[in-house]
Amino acid sequence: MILAKNLVSNLLLAFFLIVPAFLSATTGIITLSGGDSYVGDLKNGKPHGEGTLNFKDGAVYEGNFVKGLREGFGIQTFEDGSTYEGNWKRGYMDGKGSYDFACGHEYRGEFVRGKMQGMGTMLLASGEIYEGEWKMGKAHGKGSFTRVDGSKFIGISKAGKRHGAGMIVWQSDDAMNATWNNNKVNGTSSFNFANGDALTLTWKNGKPGKASYVATNGTTINGSIKNIITKTNNNQQLNGADANVAIVLYAIGMEYKAQKNNTAAKRYFNLAQTQTNADQKQVVKMATAQLQQMN
Repeated sequence: MILAKNLVSNLLLAFFLIVPAFLSATTGIITLSGGDSYVGDLKNGKPHGEGTLNFKDGAVYEGNFVKGLREGFGIQTFEDGSTYEGNWKRGYMDGKGSYDFACGHEYRGEFVRGKMQGMGTMLLASGEIYEGEWKMGKAHGKGSFTRVDGSKFIGISKAGKRHGAGMIVWQSDDAMNATWNNNKVNGTSSFNFANGDALTLTWKNGKPGKASYVATNGTTINGSIKNIITKTNNNQQLNGADANVAIVLYAIGMEYKAQKNNTAAKRYFNLAQTQTNADQKQVVKMATAQLQQMN
C-alpha cells in the first residue's frame, strides 16, 4: 500500500515537472519587434532550437537559436546578397565561418563579435589573396599578400595597411626587404636578385631617393635611380643588371600605386618597360598589365 502511494506521488510529481517544460517548448510562427518574423522551435515565447528568421530588410537566417539569439551553427543571407555560414554566439558571427561577399570577395577563417578576427584567408575578386591575422575586420599582424602578378608580400600589417618589417618576393626569385610605415616604405630597402647582384634604395615617406647597385663582379654604381638606369641599361659588363633594375622600377611603380599616385606609378611602369632585357623577368608583361588596368 505504501509502495503504491509512493508510486502515485512520483508519477504526479513527474507530470507537474514535465508538462510545464513541454508547454514552454513548442514550434510556431511569431512576429518579433521591428517587423522581423520567425518560424521554428520556441521556448518561453522566444526562438530556441532550429528555426528560420526573416528580417524586415530581406535578410534570412537559418540555423540554431538559444534564448532568442542566433547561437551555434547557422547560415545567413544578407540583404545585399552576401552570405555567411558558420558559428554564431549571442547573435553575432563568432568562431569559424565562411563569408562570401556580394562583390565577389571570399573570406574563410575566424570571427569575433561579427568581425573578421583571428586567423583567416581573404580571396579578393581580383584574384589577390591575403592569408594571416585579422583584427576588427582588417588585416592586422603577421600575414602574406599574394598579388595578381604572382609576387608576394610577407610581413606585418596594421589596420589593413603594411606597417613594419616585410619583404616582397617575385616569381623570378628576386626579393625586396623593407620597412613600411602606414603603407609607405621608409628608410633603406634592399633588393637581392636571383643572379647574385644587389641594390639598396633609400625611401622617405614612400618616395625613392639615392641608390647603390653592387654587381657580383665587384662593380658598384651609386647615385639617383636615373643614374642607375643610365649605367646599367644594355651594359655588357653587367650581365642582367638592366633586367634587375627593371624589377626595382616596377617595385617603385607598385608602391606609388598603393599610395593611389597613378601619375607616378605609370611613369615607373613605363620606365620598367624600356629596360633592354626586362623581358627576361617578365617585367614588361607585368608593367603592361598594370598600365592597362590603370587606363
